Amino acid sequence: MWWIGRRVWLILVQNGIFRYLWVFRSVSMSGPNPWARVCIVSLPGLNRPWAALLLCAALLRWSKTMNPKAEAGHWSLTVVRCDTALGEDWPACWEALCAGQSAALMPYAGEGLVPVSSVIAVPHWRTSHQEGMSHVALFPRLYRAYMAAVVQDPSYLPASTVFLATNHGDADVAVRDMPETLPMMSRLHRGPDLEAVAVPTLIQSACSSGMTALISAAISARAQGMPSYVVSLDTLADVEILGFRAAKALAPERARPFSTQVDGLTIGEAGMVIKVAWHPASAYPSSKPDCTVIALLGFGVSCDAYHPTDPDPDGHDIERAWCHALTVAGLRSEDVDLVYLHGTGTRANDAVETKVCRRMWPESLPAVASMKSALGHTMGSAGVLNTLATGSALQEARVPPTLAKSERNLMLPVATGAAQDLVAPRVGLAVSSGFGGLNAALVLARLDRAS
Repeated sequence: MWWIGRRVWLILVQNGIFRYLWVFRSVSMSGPNPWARVCIVSLPGLNRPWAALLLCAALLRWSKTMNPKAEAGHWSLTVVRCDTALGEDWPACWEALCAGQSAALMPYAGEGLVPVSSVIAVPHWRTSHQEGMSHVALFPRLYRAYMAAVVQDPSYLPASTVFLATNHGDADVAVRDMPETLPMMSRLHRGPDLEAVAVPTLIQSACSSGMTALISAAISARAQGMPSYVVSLDTLADVEILGFRAAKALAPERARPFSTQVDGLTIGEAGMVIKVAWHPASAYPSSKPDCTVIALLGFGVSCDAYHPTDPDPDGHDIERAWCHALTVAGLRSEDVDLVYLHGTGTRANDAVETKVCRRMWPESLPAVASMKSALGHTMGSAGVLNTLATGSALQEARVPPTLAKSERNLMLPVATGAAQDLVAPRVGLAVSSGFGGLNAALVLARLDRAS
């Protein structure tokens, strides 16, 4: 363990080859900067201390230049493609959520697994699961389709940066070892007027991968002056089911976030392509009826490194990420009208998020919600779905029910049974957490041209 600045942790891990995982935690920097909280870089073959020190210095210098407050403006997030268990596009999924619908549970039996009922699948992926196709075979097929959607987007440019967010630890191997990977990439990413695109940057920060990728794409879009893209993809996998079952974290039937009666999550899956663009204060993108546009004002990340799977029960680093996102956006906690929580349905997660909410809003809570009961825990894609739901809730002044039926003694006053109307909402906070204590938060706002 080395200390650089205030707290810099060097962790040596072995995954086929030696890699160094740098976690910059609470490093002193001038100005609000989410990367002052956590910056993760995995590099093969970095086995010399002097090289590691040089890398640290370079990253610290780079992150100082990436201050979102340096230039007035905001980011927009546009849905290019979205596949969930409640619809093959985001508007359909949102309407189903607001109507109180929940995706059907599906028995899942992977190789050598006893069937597990608490699984939610994307409808047009269900056949592949029922035929016994593993995620290692399904993931590359979907990856090709999603990358094709990126290239076919009208705003795509040859130099646009693409981030692949997934919770699957072997996703890099699956993509790298696809038959004719490099020739396929060249053919796939080449069109009549397009040059080949670079291989996407892989973002893996457990269940916060999707939101971390959105933050990375936002920084890239502003720095490059062109749209960046996030491909968030997680399919049902044996390793996840085995891991959560071994940890006794699976709900007996369906997850019920913030319920005191049921402890456990429901595993789900989802995939989406999001375009992230930076807009100076002088320009504001007009909303189009066939897409979802969300104004992103700020973001924050943190890492408590408390436990490999459990969050810090005090939740101070979760709160730090939330507060930092508000600081970057120039807002305060009392400005927030809605918080879309991680809300997995497990006692460990829901209790700590409840504690943070009560601490940040001791007098009057904003509207709070979770979609894990309806869609399941979509792993790395969960943060992206929370972001989209927050934007839609602000646009339509309503938030879907967290639970299909009313319950007593809930940890937080989430909506049950029917959608909850919001009174002139302006600001929403979307949050996400992952194993290892990785936390992320985004501040979204409903802006008009005057504001």
